Amino acid sequence: MATPPTYQSNPLASLPHATDALRHALGSNLIALLQPHELSELLANSSLLNLPPQSVLFREGEHQPNLFIVESGLVQLTIHIPGRTDIPILSVGPSELLAWSALLGQQTMTCSAITSQPTALILLPTHALSKITEQNPTFAAAFFRSEEHTSELQSRGDI
Repeated sequence: MATPPTYQSNPLASLPHATDALRHALGSNLIALLQPHELSELLANSSLLNLPPQSVLFREGEHQPNLFIVESGLVQLTIHIPGRTDIPILSVGPSELLAWSALLGQQTMTCSAITSQPTALILLPTHALSKITEQNPTFAAAFFRSEEHTSELQSRGDI
């Protein structure tokens, strides 16, 4: 059984090489589309979370206002089947996103997320990311297009 999260959170902007961490997580092409003030705002609102194994990031049905990018480690996504145990549906690793529902305005999670090993995640509050995507349609289109492609490859088992 997973334990409640006990994690260390560091503001991303306070870390050395914060821009590099975000560039690695989102990709250089996406970061290049951000205006300097947008990148500063995203860094100021983001955090790096370090979670031990078996930490619950969120549970199915819970409200979650953040998007997460796995920096390192592994997160297991599960769904609950009434009368049965939780069923693993996907493992999420480095450079992959978690909690898409939060970004799409549906902040109730459709699955649970539990770390399988020590895991570092970049937490992006959806309010900050939504503001940037509203102000910068070029970034928004590229962001959603790149994640759509990643999701398609995942569903086919290519990554």
